[in-house]
Amino acid sequence: RPEPIRGIDRGIHYTFFNGKVVLGPDYKAMLASCCLIVAPLAVFFALVIPYTVSDMSPAYLAVSVVLTLIPFYSLIMTAMRDPGFYP
Repeated sequence: RPEPIRGIDRGIHYTFFNGKVVLGPDYKAMLASCCLIVAPLAVFFALVIPYTVSDMSPAYLAVSVVLTLIPFYSLIMTAMRDPGFYP
């Protein structure tokens, strides 16, 4: 039985920017998650926000943008950080 070699991962992963961004084999799931976040937000920003800003306050637009960036930041930081192996 061969001894396992530390630091060598035989799985499929992609590294970018000198190993600071590491994507696994299921990077397509991250893209699908982004699409599932963007689709309802596009409808919301196209149909709801123009009327809300014109009738009420532009603060709704600012709050909506901030609340939109939070899941994207969490998704990107979770998907592209070090997964626990040495590339």
